[in-house]
Amino acid sequence: MSEYFKYLKRTILFCFTVVLTNLITLCACQKGYLSFMEQFTARTATGVLHFFGFSAAQNNTFIHLKTAVLVVNPECTAVFIMVIFSCLVAFHQTSAVSKIAAILVGLPVIFAVNLIRFIIMALLDQYRPLYLTYFPSYLWQGTLLVMAVFMWMAWMTAVGKRETKAALNA
Repeated sequence: MSEYFKYLKRTILFCFTVVLTNLITLCACQKGYLSFMEQFTARTATGVLHFFGFSAAQNNTFIHLKTAVLVVNPECTAVFIMVIFSCLVAFHQTSAVSKIAAILVGLPVIFAVNLIRFIIMALLDQYRPLYLTYFPSYLWQGTLLVMAVFMWMAWMTAVGKRETKAALNA
């Protein structure tokens, strides 16, 4: 029974940490402390769109496409997904080096996948502009969250196999 409470306590602590860090991030966004991330995302997304041949212009946190204007707000930066992924990694019982490596690999991957969102939105703008209003809010937030959880699970599996192998070799 004590094992059950140990996991319950850990789960509650994890949920509390995720909520608290997301609230802190939200407050930081509302106060403009993370506006550099919005600017960076808009600038990078515009560069990626140009690389793939799309007509796009950036003005502050606005990306002007063929027929639409995308507003890069805090949710568009994937910072909330990055916080959740970091919390998932931080709460796994493994070495600090392994956690740092997971975060150093995971956060850029999340950001890169987030940039794919802008490519798809540019494609929608060009070929199916009516779908553009639903795509960023409904589909991509969930997709990024599911992807972050799968990345965490893959990392946990890899770490578990490595630690099991190390224990057997010791």
